[in-house]
Amino acid sequence: MNPLRRLAISLRHLRLSAGLTQEQMAEVAGFEFKFYQKIENGRKPQVKLETVERLGRPFGLEVWQILAPIEALRRMKTKRPRPKSPAKRGPRALP
Repeated sequence: MNPLRRLAISLRHLRLSAGLTQEQMAEVAGFEFKFYQKIENGRKPQVKLETVERLGRPFGLEVWQILAPIEALRRMKTKRPRPKSPAKRGPRALP
């Protein structure tokens, strides 16, 4: 299997296992949503090693673990990253 395809499948599996949306996954990894979306959808032709490291960090995974066959990934114990909760706003004062 192509390594970029394997990365895309692994990221989707990790994200769904953690109950995250693509937007939340991008946030916890520190990326823009569109950038992350291209990686997960396999539309990013090249991905830097540092990017894969950052994507694994919220789950406590190393690069080799993310690129492992999906069956091995399913057996791994991973952290469950939590996105930052949106700031709660109080009522606005009327002018």
